[in-house]
Amino acid sequence: MGDAIFGCYDNWSGAECLLVIWGDQVFVSPQTLSGALSLHAASPKTVVLPVASLSQPYAEYVFGAEDTLIAVRQSREGDACAPNGWNDIGTFVLSVTGLKPAWDAYLSRASLGETTGEINFLPFLPFLAGHGWTVRRLVVTDAREARGVNSIDDMVFFRSIPLR
Repeated sequence: MGDAIFGCYDNWSGAECLLVIWGDQVFVSPQTLSGALSLHAASPKTVVLPVASLSQPYAEYVFGAEDTLIAVRQSREGDACAPNGWNDIGTFVLSVTGLKPAWDAYLSRASLGETTGEINFLPFLPFLAGHGWTVRRLVVTDAREARGVNSIDDMVFFRSIPLR
């Protein structure tokens, strides 16, 4: 995921903020997108993280005191995620200034995922929080926004929902 984002750095490096939406996230609402961009408000060193509470999160975001992001647990890396934990919706708004140097610093310390053998993007977010960045949580009430299309079952699910 980080390779996809930073591989096209030259295309977004002059922007104020970067809106990332994973390609499998087909149900992210216009309200979530506008809310995330509004919450970011061109603030420096800021990440807006839209999340939804899921009974079985795929990636669980753990927040501590004062709503500080302290960890990300990833089921794909063998981590146990708590029931009804906060899962991202595959959408992130990040300040551009300082993002690439922060990524380079993260890469110099990041370890490979236990299962995938990859350097994952999601742990970069608590890394940022620990290095002076603000991570703002945007609570999304429609948990369907957190579901991506990764299987035939997912496709059947989304085809059963009337278009908005």
